[in-house]
Amino acid sequence: MTNGAAGIVFNKTRKGVLLVKRRDLPVWVVPGGGIGPNEEPKYASKRETEEETGFKVRVVRQTGVYQKQTNKPTGKTYVFECRVVSGKPRLGKETAAVRYWPLKRLPSQLPFYQKVWVEDAAKNLESVIERKQDINTKKLFLYYLRSPEIILTYLYRQLTRLLK
Repeated sequence: MTNGAAGIVFNKTRKGVLLVKRRDLPVWVVPGGGIGPNEEPKYASKRETEEETGFKVRVVRQTGVYQKQTNKPTGKTYVFECRVVSGKPRLGKETAAVRYWPLKRLPSQLPFYQKVWVEDAAKNLESVIERKQDINTKKLFLYYLRSPEIILTYLYRQLTRLLK
């Protein structure tokens, strides 16, 4: 059971959010990842956001704590609002693209549970939202089935790894 951290970065007008397109799957996601041993969630959020976007950021506030509801115990994801301090978009081994998306037109490939994170952060509440999210393999598969490109890319990458 591992915990994760993510960074929500709004543009200056708070009408757009910074997302990254993954290299392994053609999906747009909130920058984030696993929390290292002895690492505080706040710093993991900052580190992951910087690694995946190229921007130096500072954490403004914690917006949420999300627990996946699946058939087995899962870790929590700690979500923080971050603000760009410096830098420019940078692609990397995990990141194929970096861009701001209008809050009213988020990409359809943004995972449904991360859309909730963005919407919760955009509320700009003083309190930290704690929410359980119903996320399981079947639900994710059915969600991504709407975009066959994602499923085919995933299957191709898995097959390629097996054949190496």
